Amino acid sequence: MWLPDAVCAMRSEIGGAMEKRIAAQEFRLTDGQGRVRAKIYLAPDGRPMIDAYDGDGVLLTRTDLLDGKVTPIVVQQGRRSREPETILQYHDRVEREVAMASPRLVVGGHKLVHDFQHSENEASARYLNEVVVVSAEVAEIQIREYGDTYVGLKGLSGFAADIVCHFTESQRPVVSQLKVGQKVRLKGKVTEYGGGRVKLWGCRME
Repeated sequence: MWLPDAVCAMRSEIGGAMEKRIAAQEFRLTDGQGRVRAKIYLAPDGRPMIDAYDGDGVLLTRTDLLDGKVTPIVVQQGRRSREPETILQYHDRVEREVAMASPRLVVGGHKLVHDFQHSENEASARYLNEVVVVSAEVAEIQIREYGDTYVGLKGLSGFAADIVCHFTESQRPVVSQLKVGQKVRLKGKVTEYGGGRVKLWGCRME
């Protein structure tokens, strides 16, 4: 189990017994291969929640522990049958996940890139497969009629696109309104760090 930013405190003896309290932003339950299978956390409104994942890191259900309501996350039929998922199917699925998720991490572009460059292992444990909100300045915009649409955000360099945020075709009208140099807040799922770049998929404006 991995406890991000966990703060463990030992209280003084009370009534002849020692009391232990553990405070954490979230608890993660992992399987034998280190894959996250469940997360227990507080939603922005303070409600305790549990997210359940399959072995591939796909979000399956979200459960509200106060009322017991279980919300299934719809996945592609091909995903259920283990058929290969196309890039479009993958992106549509991630976009739905991002739309439903309440991000618990809000980070500036500079810090996001710095964290990965400073300690990739620690940053991967903190950010990978998480839905986050990134605040940064637009460095690059690419909109193709048939193909990838993405926005590059500034990180450490101050001019290059150190963060690449991929958008689905449905978000193209929103992306087309952006300008290089504009400061934005984007919500997306962190999927990869490579070549000095952090990649987010399923992105949308906040």
